Amino acid sequence: MHDTGRALVERARTAGAVRPELTAADVHRMVHGIALITENLPDRAAAADRMLTVLLAGLRPTPNGATSPAGCGESPQRP
Repeated sequence: MHDTGRALVERARTAGAVRPELTAADVHRMVHGIALITENLPDRAAAADRMLTVLLAGLRPTPNGATSPAGCGESPQRP
């Protein structure tokens, strides 16, 4: 499973479909975390689906290769 995950992330990285710093270990840890935190929820499937959707959006590359959602390498300003 780990070899397959590494190959998949590498292919996605090469295709520019995910952020360049992403590793298979990152994906494994994040998905495992979602499984753990939704384990005892009454709406487990819906919660996991919602969190996975947010996770996948965060794996996509940012504009101009920036490493943060703010697009400038820094956290967005908070009010």
